[in-house]
Amino acid sequence: MDMKGKQKIVLRVIFVSFIPVLLNYLAKSENCLDDLQKSGFIGQNINIRLWKDIFLLISALFTTIFLSIKLACLEANQKIIANQRESLIKYNKEIFFKALGNKLMTTDKNINVRIFVQKKGILLHVKKILAKITNGYIQYKEIFTIRNIEGLADTGITKNLSFEVCPEPQGLVGQCYKLRTIIFEDNFKRNCINYNITEYQKSKLNDIEFWLCAPIFNEKGEIISIVSFDSAQKVNISKANKSVWIDMVTNYCQFLYEYLPELFG
Repeated sequence: MDMKGKQKIVLRVIFVSFIPVLLNYLAKSENCLDDLQKSGFIGQNINIRLWKDIFLLISALFTTIFLSIKLACLEANQKIIANQRESLIKYNKEIFFKALGNKLMTTDKNINVRIFVQKKGILLHVKKILAKITNGYIQYKEIFTIRNIEGLADTGITKNLSFEVCPEPQGLVGQCYKLRTIIFEDNFKRNCINYNITEYQKSKLNDIEFWLCAPIFNEKGEIISIVSFDSAQKVNISKANKSVWIDMVTNYCQFLYEYLPELFG
């Protein structure tokens, strides 16, 4: 924004702020309007008390209407930004899978990208501290819970899905956390029994055939999130193309973390 644009904004703010302040002052001042009337600036037939009430009412209405319009504009702008953000996320996802398909020379699959983040709360934090102090006497379970993002995944029946990642890993999310590397299962329906999931979790994953999970690390080397890729369709990862999957998934996850950090917050 250039200097001229900044000056316009400053003048607009001053003007909008000055009007209700002036009206409020005129409404509440004991002598201002009376002095103006005595000096001849206001006619003797003017009802000062009535005009004080009018000024007070206009001041309140001006502030209310201005703030309401400002809020409505802000909400509209936020909705536009949210829609643009969603479109950008979806577009980047499409580019990623198209590039992956070109590398593997396969057709695009309908793959959801979901984000699992650490379940937080004051009680959980206190319990974690107590578990360390008591050397495990008080048990603490590290839980990662799902975050479905518009443009990345269809929520479907996965709402409120979560997995224990420590000390008893559940699902591919838990195994990914434990092994600290990308892992995948291309026949999850048949092999789900191997992943220590509950019946509730199994019902939430009922339509998943392919599942891949990738860890996201912070600067300290701690896993702060697990990015999950799942599909109801069969997706084959062979020894020949495994490295392609790992490289491209790693780059894509890092892109999401660096350029859209709010997805992991």
